[in-house]
Amino acid sequence: MKMNKKKRKNRTSAESSAVEPSPKRTNSRLRFAGVLFLIVVAAFATRVGAAWYWQTRFADAGETAPLYFGDSVTYWRLAEAIAEGRPYQFDEWRVFRMPGYPLTLAPVISLFGESQSRACAIAARIENALIGSLLVAAVGLLALQIFRQTRAAALAALFAAFEPCNVISSVWILSETPFCLVMIAQIALFLVAIRTQKFRKLLLVAVLFAIASAATVYFRPSWLYFALFLTIFHTAFLLFFRATPSSPKEFSPLFRGIVIVGVFAPIFVACMSPWWIRNYRATGRFVSTTLQMGPSLYDGLNPDATGASDMRFVETFRRLERENPSADLRDTYEYRLNERLKRESIDWIKQNPQRAAELAVVKFFRFWNVYPNEPAFSQPLVRLLLFLTSTPLLAGAVCGFWKARRQFREESLALIIPAIYLTILHMIFVSSLRYRVPPALCLMILAAFFFGTKGKKAKS
Repeated sequence: MKMNKKKRKNRTSAESSAVEPSPKRTNSRLRFAGVLFLIVVAAFATRVGAAWYWQTRFADAGETAPLYFGDSVTYWRLAEAIAEGRPYQFDEWRVFRMPGYPLTLAPVISLFGESQSRACAIAARIENALIGSLLVAAVGLLALQIFRQTRAAALAALFAAFEPCNVISSVWILSETPFCLVMIAQIALFLVAIRTQKFRKLLLVAVLFAIASAATVYFRPSWLYFALFLTIFHTAFLLFFRATPSSPKEFSPLFRGIVIVGVFAPIFVACMSPWWIRNYRATGRFVSTTLQMGPSLYDGLNPDATGASDMRFVETFRRLERENPSADLRDTYEYRLNERLKRESIDWIKQNPQRAAELAVVKFFRFWNVYPNEPAFSQPLVRLLLFLTSTPLLAGAVCGFWKARRQFREESLALIIPAIYLTILHMIFVSSLRYRVPPALCLMILAAFFFGTKGKKAKS
C-alpha cells in the first residue's frame, strides 16, 4: 500500500514538472525575449538609417524620384487609387498587380496626402522598415519553434537583422518585405500542422495555413502554387523515407497530407474568390492572379534575353497589339496582350531549346550569386560586403541542413523547399539576388542552427 502511494506521488510529481516549466527554462525564455527585443530595435534603427541613405543617395537622383524603381511607381499609383476610392487600375491595366502591397501603402498615402512627395516616400520606407523589423522577430521565433534553442533562435534573428540584402530590400517601396512576413507565418503554421497529433487542432491549423497561403498570393502572384508544392513534396518525401508512423497514435504522412489538402482547398478558394470574381468582371475570363505572366515570361525567354529584366519590349508589343489584334476582339486589350506575349515566348522556346537551357543555367547562377548582378551595385565595398555575408550563410545553411537531417528532418526539409521552388521559378523567368531574399530567410535559420548549437543535440 505504501509502495503504491509512493509511486503515485512520484508520478504526480513527474507530471507536474512536465507541465510546469522549470525556473531555468523560464529565465532562458525571458532572456531570449529581451535579446530578441534589442535585436529588433537595432534592426529598425538600421533600416531607418538605410531608408534615409537610399532616399538621399539613390531615389532622389533617379528618373522616377522619389521612388526609384518603376515597379514602385506602379504600386504607388494603385495605392493612390485605393486611398482615393477610385477603380483599382494602373492607367488602362485593370489586372496589373495583386492588391496586397497597395493596400499596405494606402494608409501612408492617405495620411500624408501629397502624391509621390519626398516626405510620403520616406514614410512608406519607414513603414517597410517597421515591417522588416517584425520580420526579424518572426524569423527568430520560427527558429525557436523548430529547434527550441534560444541561442540558435537569437542568432537567426541577428542574421535577419543585418544581412545586407534583407536590410536594403526592407527600405524599397516593393512588396518583398510584407510578403516575407506572411511567408514566415505560412511556414510556421505548416510546421505546426505536420507535428500536431490532435485531429481538431490539425483541422484548425490547416485552415489558418490556407488563409496565410492566400495572403502570400495577394502580395506575390508567383507564390500561387507554393502551398500545394510544399504539402505534396513534404508528404512524398516522408512516404518515401518513412512509410509508416513511428508510433500507433501518430498520423501517417499520407493521411496528414490528405487532411491538409482537403481543408486547404476550399478555404484557399474562398479567400481568393473575391479577386477571381473581380477579375472575371473586368476581363470576362478567369484570371487566377494577374495578366502579367505573358510579359514576365517573355522577359525571361526571348531572342535578346540575358537572365536580367529588361521590359523595354512591352511598348513595342503594345503598339503591335493595337495596330494588329492577335485574337478575338471580344477579349480585352490587356488579356490579348498577355496571351500574345505568352505565345511569342513559348514559340521562341520551341525554336531555341538549347538557348533556353543556357539561360536557365545563367539564371541559376544569378539567383545564387555571392556578388551583385547589377552594375549599379557592383562597387568594390558592396561586392566585398555581400561576399563576406552571403558565403558563410549559404555554407552554414548547407551544413545546418545536414546536421538537422535526422532530429529535425521534416522541419529542415520545409525550410529548403522555398529555395527549391523559387530557384525553379526563376530559372524560367528573370533572376536576381532580389528574388533570393525570401528563401534566404529560411536558410538563415538553418545556418543559425549550425553555428549556434556547437554540435550539441537540441532540446526536444
